[in-house]
Parts: sequence; C-alpha cells; structure tokens
Amino acid sequence: MVPLPTPGPSPLESGGGGPMEMMGTMGGPMNSISLGLLIQYINQRTYSDLLNLAEILPRKSDMEKKMDIVQFAQRTRHLYVRLLALVKWAASASKVDKCNHIMNLLEKQNGLFTNTADELFRMTRENLVNARLPHFHIPAAVETLTTGSYDRLPITIKDRILPLEPIKSSERTTTLTRLEQIVQHRLVTTELPNQMRTSKIENGRVRFTVEHEFEVSLTLMGDTPGEPWRLLEIEILVEDKETGVGKALVHPMQIGFIHQLIQSRLVDNPDPLQEVYTVLHSFSQALQLEVLYAQTLKLLEDRLDYHIRIEEYLQGQSLAITYWRQLTSREPNCQMGYRLTVQVDPTQPSKPLMVLHTPTLGSKESEIAERAIRSDHLSIERLLVHTIYLRTKARLSELKQEMDSKLGPDAEKCQLSGSPALLHVPILQPNLRSEQLLISVDTHSGVLLPHVPQYDNCPIMNDIQTALNHDKTKLEDHISELRYWLMLRRTEKTLQHLPATAHERLPLMYYASHPLNSLGKHKVFITFHRHPGYVVIAEFKEKEGCPCEMDQSLYLMVVKQASIEDNPDDDTVQTSLPKSYMRAYELVKLDSFVCTHGPSTKVDIVEPGERALGGKRKLAARGEPASKRVKVPAYFLPEVSQCVAMADMKLPLSHLAVKLRERGVFNTGEQVEETGMGLLLRLVDLPTTEGLAQQTINTLRKHLLSASIRIQVQADSKNFRVTRSFMMEYLFTSCPVISQQPRELSCRRPAYFTYEVPSAENINSTVDAIVADWLVVAKLYELVLTLAEYMSSTGAAADSTGIGISNTSPKSLSEMVCVRSFNYKSIVLSYGPNFDAFVNVCYSREKESFILTFGMTGEGVWASNPHTIMVDQLENLLNENSQMGLVDLATTLHHTYQPLLALAKLSPHLGVMDRRLHPVKNFTILPQSPNRVCLVFRNVYCLNIDMLSNGLVSMRDGAFSNFENKLIEQFYFIPHLKVRL
Repeated sequence: MVPLPTPGPSPLESGGGGPMEMMGTMGGPMNSISLGLLIQYINQRTYSDLLNLAEILPRKSDMEKKMDIVQFAQRTRHLYVRLLALVKWAASASKVDKCNHIMNLLEKQNGLFTNTADELFRMTRENLVNARLPHFHIPAAVETLTTGSYDRLPITIKDRILPLEPIKSSERTTTLTRLEQIVQHRLVTTELPNQMRTSKIENGRVRFTVEHEFEVSLTLMGDTPGEPWRLLEIEILVEDKETGVGKALVHPMQIGFIHQLIQSRLVDNPDPLQEVYTVLHSFSQALQLEVLYAQTLKLLEDRLDYHIRIEEYLQGQSLAITYWRQLTSREPNCQMGYRLTVQVDPTQPSKPLMVLHTPTLGSKESEIAERAIRSDHLSIERLLVHTIYLRTKARLSELKQEMDSKLGPDAEKCQLSGSPALLHVPILQPNLRSEQLLISVDTHSGVLLPHVPQYDNCPIMNDIQTALNHDKTKLEDHISELRYWLMLRRTEKTLQHLPATAHERLPLMYYASHPLNSLGKHKVFITFHRHPGYVVIAEFKEKEGCPCEMDQSLYLMVVKQASIEDNPDDDTVQTSLPKSYMRAYELVKLDSFVCTHGPSTKVDIVEPGERALGGKRKLAARGEPASKRVKVPAYFLPEVSQCVAMADMKLPLSHLAVKLRERGVFNTGEQVEETGMGLLLRLVDLPTTEGLAQQTINTLRKHLLSASIRIQVQADSKNFRVTRSFMMEYLFTSCPVISQQPRELSCRRPAYFTYEVPSAENINSTVDAIVADWLVVAKLYELVLTLAEYMSSTGAAADSTGIGISNTSPKSLSEMVCVRSFNYKSIVLSYGPNFDAFVNVCYSREKESFILTFGMTGEGVWASNPHTIMVDQLENLLNENSQMGLVDLATTLHHTYQPLLALAKLSPHLGVMDRRLHPVKNFTILPQSPNRVCLVFRNVYCLNIDMLSNGLVSMRDGAFSNFENKLIEQFYFIPHLKVRL
C-alpha cells in the first residue's frame, strides 16, 4: 500500500528529562499523566537504550563495555525502583484523587463568584452610568399582542439565517433528467479512454468503473460547452485479501488529496477524462505493486524464506522475484535464474500490469499466469503457483519426450496429467499403475522427484533422482535397475501363496567354472520350504527394442548345506563348523514352454503377437469364451509360479523314483495322470521277497495290475495347516478269497499305504517302508493262497500235523471259518457257531512276524473273545507253519472255541487267603500250547485240559509230572477225579 508519513519520535526518544519531568507537558490541568502511558514510556526508553548499547558495545574495549553495562544496569534499576514506588503509591491514590477533585471544584466555584462580582462592579462603574432606557415600541407590542405575530423584522435575517424552502419532487426529477441529458451529450462529444468505456448515468452524474482499479463519479454544473467537470466521488477498488485483514488500503486524507489534484487538473484541460484516468490508473498500479510487495514480504517471513527472493522493487514501476534458485547453478541456460517480473508497461502505461518471465514462456502460458493479477483476488502467491505449475509442466514435457524415445516404439507412452503435474512413466509391461514411476517437480526448489507409489523405500530412487537433476546419461541404467528390482518384487508377490521364498542373493560356494558364472547379474534365487536341497533361479533380461518387456529364463540348481571348511570333492569329509553356506552342484535349465503348456498347465500368458495389440487377447481365435478366461493381476508371473509349483510337486516324486531305482525297484518316473489333474509314479518291477516261494511271487505279480505312488494333500482346518503324504496304491485282480464286505466284491481290489513326505535327507526311510509293505503284502498273500486252496476243496480236512488233530473231520474248512474281510494288508476270519468271533491277521514290519487280534461281533455279546488268553501260542503256531499256518490257525480256532468259551466263564476273582495271608485267585488258566491249557484252582489243584476235534476234550491231573510218576511239590492231586468225570 502507499506508505503514510511516519510519526515523530516519542517523548522518551526526543531527549530531555525522564518521564517524571514530562508530566507537566503530557498531563491535564493538574499536571498528571496516565500510569499505563508512563509505564509504556519507561519500557520504550529502556528498550531504546538497550538497542543503542548493543550497537555501540562491539566498537569498545572490554573495560569500556563492562562500565557501560554497569551504568546501564544502575540507571535502569534506579528508574524501575522509582516506578515500583509510584505503582505502590498509586494503589492508595483514589482518596487523594477525590480530594483533588473537590479542591478543584471549590477553586472553580470561587473563581466564578469572584469574576461575577468584578464584572458587576465594572458595569456599575463604567457602563451603567450613562445608560438610559429607550422609549417603548408601542406598535410592535400592539401587533404582537393582537395578532400573535410580528412581520416587521429586517429582511436580511430571512436571507442570511433562515434556510431556503426545499424544492418539490417534480422539480427535482426534472432537474436531474435535464442534468443527465447534459452529461450524456458531453460524453458523446468527448473522446473517452478505452478503459473507461464502462459507465453508468444516473441521478445527474456519470460513474466510470475500471475493473480491479478504481471507480469515479463526475457531473456538470451547467450546460455551457466550456463548463468543467466536477469530481464528486473516488473509490479505489484495489484490495489485499491475504494480508490486508479487511482494512482499507488508502487513507481518506490520501483520497482527499487525489480528489483536489484531479479537480485542479480538470479546469481548462482539453482532455479532462484522459487526465482522470491517467492519475487514477497510475495510483492504482502503484498500489497494486505495493500490495504484491507486501504479500511477498509476508511469504518470505512465514514460509518461503529460502526459496524465493526479491531481486528488485521500484516503487510504482516494477517488482522482480526469483524462484527455483537451486537450479540456477545446475542449468547453464538459466544464467539469470528463474525470474518473475511484474511491471508497468513501458510503451503503453495505460495498460494493466504486465508479467515478464525469465526464461520466457509461451504466449498462451503467459496469459494463464497473468490472470492471477487481473482478478478480483490480487495475490502474488497465486501468480507464483500458476507460474511454477507452467514451469513444471514444461520441464516434465521435455522429460516425457526423452523417456518416450527410450521406451521403444511399441511400449506404452508416458502420460503427463494432474495438478501439480505428474509424469507417469511405465516401467514394465503389462503395466500396473501402482508400479509406475511417477516424476514430479518440487514446487519450492524445482528439483525433479521420482517415486513409485507401491514402494516407499525403494533403494534406487536416490540414484534416479540424482540422474534426473544432474547427470541424465545414467538415467537409462538406473531405470533398468528399477525394472529388475520391480521384477524381484513381482516374484515375491507371485510366490506369496506358494511354499517358496525369493532371495536377491544366497551364500553360495562354487568353482569359477560353474555354469552359474555364465548367468547375468539380474537374477532371483527361489528356495523351497520343503526341499532345501534345490534352488530355482529366475534370470531376467530386457527384450531387445522394447526394454519394458522382460525375457525370463528359469534354472534348477542342486545345492547342499556346507561350511567353509568342508571338502567339496569328498562329502564324507565334514567339519563341525555351522553349515551357513550352500554348495552349488548341477545347474539345469528349465523349459518354460513345456512347464506352462503341458497337461493341466494352461497358463494365461500374453503371446508375442498379442503384445503388439496392447496386451489384448483374441479369445475367439482360441475358441474360449471371455467368461472362462482366468484373469490374473499384472504383477503375477505365471511362468515362475507354474514352474515353482511344478518343481515343488515333482521333487518328492523325483527323489523317490531315484532312490527306488537304487534299491532295484524300477519305475517310469513321474508322469501326468490320464485325466491331467496330477502326477504319479508307476512301479514297473517290484523287488523279490526272500523266504517266499517263487510260485507265490509269480502269482502275486500276475494278479497285480498296477502299483503307483501319488502325493495326497490334506488340509487341517483347525490348525490351518496343509500336510502332504505319499499314497501307495496296489491294484490287484482275481482275489483268491471271497470277502463278506460289499466293497471288497469287485473284480479290482485296491490296497493303499500312506507315508509322510520326508525331506531329501530322509527319503531312504520312505523307500524302506515301501519295500517293507510289499513284504507284508507278499507274506500275507502266501498264507491266503494256501487258505483259499483248502477252502475251495470240498470235504477236505485240514492237515494239523503237530497239534494232535486227526486228518479227517466232519466239517470242511469253509464250514469252520469264513473270510470276513481281506484287503491285502490284513485278513479277518470269522468263526464260532454263529461266526460272531473273529481274528485279524496281519504282518508286522517291526516284529517281522504275524500278529493276531481277536474280537467279538453280533448281538448278545457278553464277554471278550476266549482266544485272547492264547494269543501268544496261536501267533507261534501261525509263524512256525509257514504256508499252512493260516489253515492250522483256522482249524485250531474252530476246535478250541467251545472249550475255551466254557473256561472263560470261570470266575478269576480273588478267593481265600493262604497261610501267608496272601489273596489267591479262585481259577487261573495257564495256556501251554494252542490246544492245551492248565487250570489251577487256588494254587492247590491243577488240571490239564487237551482240546480235541469234534468238540472233545481230555483231562488229567496236573499234579502228576509228565516225565516222572510223582507229584509236583506245588500242587495236590485231585481225589476221585475219574469218579467225578
């Protein structure tokens, strides 16, 4: 705004005595001064002395400085002590003030009385001596008393004192209409400035308005051609809405001065309206520059101290501001820096303020920037914002052209949009908006700022920023590094749901001749959670002519945990150091096409011919509707995901296939199932089982349709875990026995074995389990073949050599027992009168023998199977008789069931007490052989029972020895045993 005259110095600064001496000059009639004003004067004086002391002390010696400081402290202390005393006294000064007011009132009344007496005395002595009373004005008195009025006063009183009568409304309207016609005629016959074409005539005056500058009202006092214009009103339209706080920018005295100046120039002026516009336009422009200058100072004080600077300010002429000062030294083309100049047009001062830009901007951009000072909101900040936005857009446009040329002709072009302007640079194809490189310009410093929205802590951003602002020759290399870094992040996201982890580097040890040295530096190592001995390496390379597209190569490498001191040529030589490294062995390149285009491996991949169409796929050409195509996000790498998933699925089977071949179990290797929905391992040949007849092995292999191994996945919903296991499937036909289970009546009989999927180091345990389970099948199959042969023989009795059973039997074997279930892992035989008792026969790998499990079924079962007490003797019978063991077991179970069932009814509870006061059981059954038991009664009597065929039993007194004709010391003979039998 226009500066006002500065006030004169305060009483404390103008010399003279202190505030106490000035009470007579600043006070009223009682020589008093306000306490607040006095304190203000004292503080102002102390502050002024302190400033003077700060300016003078640096030029003095140390001793003089100390003396001046001590004098200042003493003087100031004395002054404030006096002020403190005065303040304390002022606390009780109300009563004194009242007394003073009373005394003043009394003195004033006394003076009035004295002056009145003096005047009366003077009048009696001087004026009233010669005074005479005039004759009474009889006519005036008569007229007044009779008519109530007096019309004989002098006319001059009416002319000079009484106001004129107001004109009528009609006369007022006629006069103003006539005056408007005169004003309109004068405007028509006078040349008007172009900027004052906007006018309005009303109420006998014309009002000219120049937008954002001023508004002036003129009129004419007559209709003569030479009558000068009369200036009525001036209103300045320049406002400061940012720092003005709603106050007027021009003082009324300044308006009055301008009013007098313009009115004086309107007289005898050939072009009065042009003179009005020139004066007011010049004042408005000076005021606008002053407002912009004040706003700039405010910005420097508040926010932009180090970012902008006022280079030059000529009052009423121009204002030059520099910005982006850091770029002046970096860009040789900007020797004068980035400058913004607001000035009066030197060629045509009547035009509005003009804006000059250094370096120059286009005409269209300059017009956009100038709108900030030609609007109703005069703001230097808006002007800077518009200018910097245009500068930002221009810089990013130049950078866009450079980046488009480097991305290749087929790549997606960069996009420039937004406010503030942002340059979107596509880094990879397919393009993901969150992975684009966004380049912006710092509005304060002009520095180019790169940023990837999805990754705030990208380590390459600092290098890219340095290249953008200093050395652009390295920009392409850094952007290439950013592509590889984003590919690593994409690989990590692709593997987030797979049991694998991506690494930028691994602690690998390998020779200089290892194929790993031939790979490029941009690669990703993928380790498996379940297979630590294998690593997938994904190598990335930019495609020629289109760097936004990546060519990827996949490799499978065999590694092994090792320490730095291990011998790489001999695995047996190992140290006790921690195995913190991985030794690299074989490296095999994976065929990505085979991995992604095999059975059940259909992957959504953009073909090279389709990439030219912007990534759009011709679904109709592939014969697939759009609804059936699986859409994957742009960051997903289908080849990497498919290869890693396939390797994770195939590695256990591959391990197992190799180890089976080493054990002589030949197989076809992992294969894809006929349905294309999984992998399996088919066994071509099974190992020969020792201890079995060759005929049995040949029969088993003949009836074996297939033997395959699959991987079974089970999800645990409670623990949110997924477990994998090997499922071994044997598919047999021509089962030798007929089972009573409905599901075992088909012609094809599967047998399943399940094994946990171990690590690579423990795969031998799984191979041992598979071979052992084959031995289980073969051992049991040998017994079942013999049993089936005897059960199919009509009327043939079982041969029970060694157990005392005759060769002839009234019942055949099929009438004694029936096959309840047979699944090649175990066989369940039912026996008894109603076939409600059963025995489960299976081969134990740990014990390397057959084991028996007895049970009961059916209604009315009141006890356990009676053969449970003879399980050890029956297992020995089964294991000792090889092929005939199952036949002998079935025959023995049939003949001994009824006797053992009767013996099982004997109460085994405690009975009497012996001589030593120990409790003794009533009955104790001691099995001695499959068909003989010893029944002991209270540890006194013993009875040997032999169970024969056809439900017969033989008994003898067990107190007599079998070898000598004498009693056993522990037992007593049973008296009258024959009589009782």
